[in-house]
Amino acid sequence: MKPFLKIIFLCGIIVSSAFGCKDNENLLIPEDRLLEVKNSTYIGCKSEKNSVDDISEYIELQTVDSNYLEVNHINVLFNCCPSIIVKARVEDRVIICNEIDTLPMCNCMCLFDINYKIGPLEYTQ
Repeated sequence: MKPFLKIIFLCGIIVSSAFGCKDNENLLIPEDRLLEVKNSTYIGCKSEKNSVDDISEYIELQTVDSNYLEVNHINVLFNCCPSIIVKARVEDRVIICNEIDTLPMCNCMCLFDINYKIGPLEYTQ
């Protein structure tokens, strides 16, 4: 009778571990949501000796304040007198940032450096 009890006990452990554990994939997927944008600043019209076509646009990313991402968007082209706002959201585990010029009134273009922090973000794998 003892081997039968051991088999029942072993089956109980297997069943409880199979159904008792939470699915890690569901825990790691953050819900689609808006992110907070903090400390949004921009500097421009940059006086460059080269033409606008010779300047490279790039983005620098750095984690700050534990769960925020600092974004530096360098040499982005906007009109000369912009009013730039930034909106950010998480959608299907992808961070989407929209840099919007809300006041496109000037008839000229300039390079700007935009800096902002977005978050709070969740740790995932």
